[in-house]
Amino acid sequence: METIAIPQGFRVTPEQFNQLADAEQLARMELTKDGELIIMSPTGGTAGGKNFNLYLDLGIWNRQTKLGQAFDSSTVFVLPNGARRSPDVSWIKLERWNQLTLTQQDGFPPIVPDFIIELVSPSLVGFLRILG
Repeated sequence: METIAIPQGFRVTPEQFNQLADAEQLARMELTKDGELIIMSPTGGTAGGKNFNLYLDLGIWNRQTKLGQAFDSSTVFVLPNGARRSPDVSWIKLERWNQLTLTQQDGFPPIVPDFIIELVSPSLVGFLRILG
């Protein structure tokens, strides 16, 4: 397979993003409101362990309370401004989640989570420096 160099600031449409996400299951991608494609690097062991513990804690709490739906970083949400984002950990109140159709729930849900956690990793710090 040929490697493609993606220039900084590369832009795609929401439809192209959906096609890429369907075709490339291994990459964690996000799309900004301006159409900039962000490909997230895999986490290292320390960050992966922290992420797991956050998922676990939120998942146990959510299972006990039955107040909503919890998600890991593989879930992409379509935000009102058109951006497609996947926070490390997120949660949506059950009544809001149930307002979505099954098709919306099965795809990239068009909803802003009620609660998110985004760990600041070395790769994210580097990315923020580039933006800064």
